Amino acid sequence: MASLDKIFFLLGLLCVLILPERTSSVALNSSVVDYGCEGCLQGQTIVAMYLANDYTINEAAKLKMESMGLTYDCNDPVKAVPECFAYSNWNKGVVGDLSNRIFSKLGAKVIVKTKANFTSQSKALYDGPSSFTRCVYEVAVKNVDVCIGNFWETNERRRLATFTSSFDLDAMFLVSAPKNGVGSGSTSDFNPSDLLAIFKPFTPAVWGITVAFFFATAVFMWILEAGIDTVNENFSHEDDQRWSISGFLMSLWLSFMGYVGGSHAHTATRWPSRMILLGYGFLLYITVSSYTANLASFMVNKASVPSLINSIADTGKKGVNVCVLDAMATLLYNFVPQEQVVGFDVIGPAIEGIYSGRCGAVVIGRDYYKQYILAEKISFNVCKDPSDTKGYEKCQNPAISSTKIELDCKCKDLTKDPTECTQDCPDYRKYCELLTIADSTFQVSVPTGFPVAREFVDHISAAIVNFRLDGTIDRLFKQYIDEKFVPVCTSNAESDSLALDLFSLAGTYVISGGLMVIGLVLGVIETFVKKKQASDSSDSNSQKEEEVPTGVARRGFEPEKEKRQELKELGMMDVDNDENGSVKKDIQLLSQKMSEILQELKDLKAKGSNHVADGGLVIASRMNDHRTDADKSRKETSTLNFSHDWWKIST
Repeated sequence: MASLDKIFFLLGLLCVLILPERTSSVALNSSVVDYGCEGCLQGQTIVAMYLANDYTINEAAKLKMESMGLTYDCNDPVKAVPECFAYSNWNKGVVGDLSNRIFSKLGAKVIVKTKANFTSQSKALYDGPSSFTRCVYEVAVKNVDVCIGNFWETNERRRLATFTSSFDLDAMFLVSAPKNGVGSGSTSDFNPSDLLAIFKPFTPAVWGITVAFFFATAVFMWILEAGIDTVNENFSHEDDQRWSISGFLMSLWLSFMGYVGGSHAHTATRWPSRMILLGYGFLLYITVSSYTANLASFMVNKASVPSLINSIADTGKKGVNVCVLDAMATLLYNFVPQEQVVGFDVIGPAIEGIYSGRCGAVVIGRDYYKQYILAEKISFNVCKDPSDTKGYEKCQNPAISSTKIELDCKCKDLTKDPTECTQDCPDYRKYCELLTIADSTFQVSVPTGFPVAREFVDHISAAIVNFRLDGTIDRLFKQYIDEKFVPVCTSNAESDSLALDLFSLAGTYVISGGLMVIGLVLGVIETFVKKKQASDSSDSNSQKEEEVPTGVARRGFEPEKEKRQELKELGMMDVDNDENGSVKKDIQLLSQKMSEILQELKDLKAKGSNHVADGGLVIASRMNDHRTDADKSRKETSTLNFSHDWWKIST
């Protein structure tokens, strides 16, 4: 019996442990609500305020007002027609189409309001220019349940009202005026500075280092090749022309021709010179390839022009004001000094702020960027009254009318292109000159949703999530933005950073310079070794009885004094008469003949050893003839001795 009681006790304890868990699970399941269900808000009323723009369009009201000769404007309480206040008519544009689907799915009754229904209560709380922010205040004071528009979810707005799940993440773009100012002319017009465009691929520092390599190569090759004993076709090797200025100029010309031709133009006859040319060739390979590629980028991207700023940081450095929608002003304070941020009511006037001189750049959302900057298929109003300090959509003085800006205009004469009728279309595609700044330090994206009363936030958010997951929202953006606003402009800024700098080519300079240094070291070593060998050979030859005359063994000739001494030894000049004018003339003629004979010796040597012996006979004969013409009074024995001696020299 005791054991049975224990069993019942354990069973009871088990029930106590299990039952609460099961009960809580049932309670949890009973509390789960499908907020995105069909007809979830059937019989309930939602007050929605529609903010008309290119995202939220009432096509029926637009057609009705145009048929009445009125400009489409549901925000004007005087012009507004009944079609403006039927939610089913707000079915065009990304936001209008999406909101129509949401309300149809939830089944709620929708009461429509527009900006014409703004209350004095929200006006007292917010007197800023943004109608979107003012609508958030209307939700905060419970005058409306939801605002329909492409609302950026900023910190200020989140403090006022709850937001639905986002249906988009809007990336911000930084757009700048050209460096020379807006309206400065087409980038295709010729400018004298275009003559220097061929030098843009490299920075001045890179050009300076490259030219320095040209000069260094010319000097090194001149030193190593102009004075060597081996024949180099680039340089003369006569004694009086070794390392001459003309030889250096030739070397410099060959160096520059190497860059133009893409390959070195020098001839190398020794290994130090070959190392120099290897380093120079590597430099040519890298720099010519880099120059060609970068030049193509500059030439192809002819539409690119220098921008007023190259980054968001430049706005502070250069004191450039930035125009932006008022709702985004506080966000920009993290990047731009507060006093340089200029807020606007709508995006069109914000861009026009560049043309009115209020700012030099503008921050704009991705889809606005497509519509206004790239496609320019849009029109809007802006106050251009000089006395108006704001430049908003409507003038501060109600008596002054705003100016309509038509970026996609048609001439009154439909046969003409808008570029041919500037009076009819003064603003046609004028934003094509504005430049987009690619700045890695300014990567800002803002979620987009609806400000909504708390009692409806779950249902509307659930519907947005469902439409996002099934691809509906992506299709709406493609239909109303991507397909409708096809880019007609390119908007790329040219930055100084496009030019290759020293750091980009540092490796090339190190490798090329290293190879050249190795070549120079080898050249010094080789020169030292040759001098040592020449010195040893000179000491050895001085001990021989029959030494070959120095003037023939070397390519150049000895100074005039040594020439005369040789002639005295050969019997061609009397010691007493060496100052006689006729003797000097004989010396000059003899020098000329010897130069000709040496050239023939070179040619004969190149033909073979057999010709060298014949060459000796020729030399002996020519010397005999010359001696006879110079002095017929000399004895026959002197002639034979002279011929015999030159025969010995030539052989």
